[in-house]
Amino acid sequence: MDKNYRQSLIDLQEDLYYAEYAMNTWMQEFKIDSAKTDQEKRLAYLEKEKTKVLEVKRAIMESVSRADSLFKK
Repeated sequence: MDKNYRQSLIDLQEDLYYAEYAMNTWMQEFKIDSAKTDQEKRLAYLEKEKTKVLEVKRAIMESVSRADSLFKK
């Protein structure tokens, strides 16, 4: 196996592990009932969580896209 290709696979594995870790961490920390009685605080919380989950999505999609490219070689 080509040394550069092997390193690309190792890097990809690390990216995939990070994406999984980020997703699991977000899921564990998300509190749907946050500020249940205060709509303004609840909306602020959900906006903050939306930003986090979009970052998780980006990490997942980039890793999957890289995997797809590597495995098509």
